[in-house]
Parts: sequence; C-alpha cells; structure tokens
Amino acid sequence: MATAEDRLEVFGFNLKHKTKLTQKALDARSNNNWRRLYHILHQIKKLRLS
Repeated sequence: MATAEDRLEVFGFNLKHKTKLTQKALDARSNNNWRRLYHILHQIKKLRLS
C-alpha cells in the first residue's frame, strides 16, 4: 500500500512545500477517511493540470 506521501509525490508535489491541500490529505489519511482523501487528491490533480 502506498503511503499518502507517495501518492502526493505522484501528483508532482514536493512535500517540503506542503500546501493546505496536502496537509488536509494527510489528515484525512491518518483518520482513515478514504473518500475525503480521494476527493482531495482529485482537487490536487485538477490544480496540477490547470
């Protein structure tokens, strides 16, 4: 299972410069809130594409 950090790296984020969204994603993962994590990762992906 990939960690949240690995997943965020896949979306091209440098975790040294955490954004509010990456922090929300890590919080969601630590709470095992997978639907929220997926939603946040989708938002991040949209940001990366724009």
